[in-house]
Amino acid sequence: MSNNVQIKEVGSQSDIRLINIRGLLDTVIAYHLQEKMDILIEDGIFKYIIDLEELEHISSAGIGLFSAMALELQKLHGQIIFTHVPEQVLHLFEITRLIEIFTIRETINEAIKILESSN
Repeated sequence: MSNNVQIKEVGSQSDIRLINIRGLLDTVIAYHLQEKMDILIEDGIFKYIIDLEELEHISSAGIGLFSAMALELQKLHGQIIFTHVPEQVLHLFEITRLIEIFTIRETINEAIKILESSN
């Protein structure tokens, strides 16, 4: 997973994680990412920025992970914000109607501002 996904702390506080996804987000990568996010959520991290700038392909498992995590985080008063969403992924979000529950912004800085103001 380390080649495809990187997780780091961002923002002025320690409660936001930036997740960069490169290449493929297939079933195996989605499973490992979910394990990592589950641990972070158990540790009280409820704010995420998912940067998809370098994403080349997303499987149905990846879409399922994002929707499940978004719903779980809403219950915990957390949030996922997607940035740099490729056109083909945006189209998938639209046809699956997930665009209605996902927050999308152009830049990481825009996403950080939103998450920092939601404290």
